[in-house]
Amino acid sequence: VAIGILTLPVALQGLASQRVLLATWIKPSGLHRLELWDFMSARALERPIFGWGMGTSGLVPIWAEELAGYAIVRSSGLDSHNQWLELWIALGLAGIACAAGLMLVILRRIRLFDMTTRPYAYAAFVSALTISCLNFEVVLPAWWAAIAASAGLFSLIGRVRPEPGTAQP
Repeated sequence: VAIGILTLPVALQGLASQRVLLATWIKPSGLHRLELWDFMSARALERPIFGWGMGTSGLVPIWAEELAGYAIVRSSGLDSHNQWLELWIALGLAGIACAAGLMLVILRRIRLFDMTTRPYAYAAFVSALTISCLNFEVVLPAWWAAIAASAGLFSLIGRVRPEPGTAQP
């Protein structure tokens, strides 16, 4: 996961460069994401250490030569549909380090769950990680509400222990 996050802008550039070949095989929304990731990852690579500033992922410029090669994207002012790329753009390496640190805290907490709950917590973690790579802005309140609800439910489940000798739910 860490290697994927650290190499994300370069990896997305490579994937997006194949968008013409992939266009016949993917839905328009997939092509749209590839076009977004192409210019957004280019902006992330322009300022990889400090980024462009918080809240700027939808404000980064799109150059005319980039725009000329796109079928769907017609202007800047768009959300990247990738939270990790958004963090690279906004906060650079510091933002990625903070988010990766939060992920490590979450994974360490999951290790504390009992063996019957742990697989479900890992599945929820991987689901959230997958969604973060394909959808929603980092600052979307509904995203954080869903994460908080999931964390609350796992916290509640983790505290409920069946009494010895009783059947587990």
